[in-house]
Amino acid sequence: MSVLLDIDSSVLVILVASLAVDLIIGEWPAKIHPTVWIGNIISKISKPLPRTGSKSVICGIILALCLPTAILISTWVLLVYLKNLNQWIYILVSIYFLKSSFSLRLLGSTSLKISNTIKSSGLERSRKDLKALVSRDPSQLTEQQVLAATIESVSENTSDSVIAPLLMFAIFGVAGALAYRSINTLDSMIGYRGEFELLGKGSAKLDDIVNWIPSRLSGVLIVWSSIFLPAQKFLPSLSIMLKHHKKTESPNAGWPMAAMAGALEIELTKPGHYSLGKAKHPISHNDIRNSVKSLYSSSLIFVLIISVIIVSRVY
Repeated sequence: MSVLLDIDSSVLVILVASLAVDLIIGEWPAKIHPTVWIGNIISKISKPLPRTGSKSVICGIILALCLPTAILISTWVLLVYLKNLNQWIYILVSIYFLKSSFSLRLLGSTSLKISNTIKSSGLERSRKDLKALVSRDPSQLTEQQVLAATIESVSENTSDSVIAPLLMFAIFGVAGALAYRSINTLDSMIGYRGEFELLGKGSAKLDDIVNWIPSRLSGVLIVWSSIFLPAQKFLPSLSIMLKHHKKTESPNAGWPMAAMAGALEIELTKPGHYSLGKAKHPISHNDIRNSVKSLYSSSLIFVLIISVIIVSRVY
């Protein structure tokens, strides 16, 4: 049920069909979206857990390990059962689960919407739209900062929302992709400073670990994409990625963000935290469009790589 483990021709069907569903239909409705279910489970489980002291850290580690493991095993068992029961039911359910683990169209459309909103409805409205992409408070951001934050989100989520879940699918199958999504959802819900700082330590660290390879791979894919995309620069992308990736607090986010800053020849700055890239020009709305092109190009390259592996192993 994966590229590297139990491979068969249905793997390619599941991958391509899931990507088609994402690009044509978009997200599943919230009521039937597995990621929403995972978020609800996390909310209910974490609510009674302690927020202070060593018990909070221990509970958080147990939650970070047990929830993804439970999702991995239960999904794998379900899909094995369905595969033995009926091949087509297995394929359809696999497509349903795999699609829920990544969000290519939503990420691209939301980013472009922010750019369009600035032009049509003004800065204040675009700040509200930006909340869908970033965790920081956007209420005081300037137009340049809103544009920069949008590009940063496109860059970082190239890894988190697309490349990482597809890589987990390639290695561990659909169950692996869904388990990854649970780890990433845990991090986004409790893996930050503030109320959940101690409870979320385990989730934040696990998210760093599972994203170590995907983030670097995403950076390389963004650099590679810059070869084929007009208005993007290969050598600056490669150079800035290698030189600036350590500037972010996250051990992973700097790779795709620095690669994108270099490709677009802009500077991505979060005051008091980091400054990535060397600005050849102020950030513009065209840069958002070009970052989305990089998102799609990087994703396409990676899907083609996976597809070639599948075809070579099956045939």
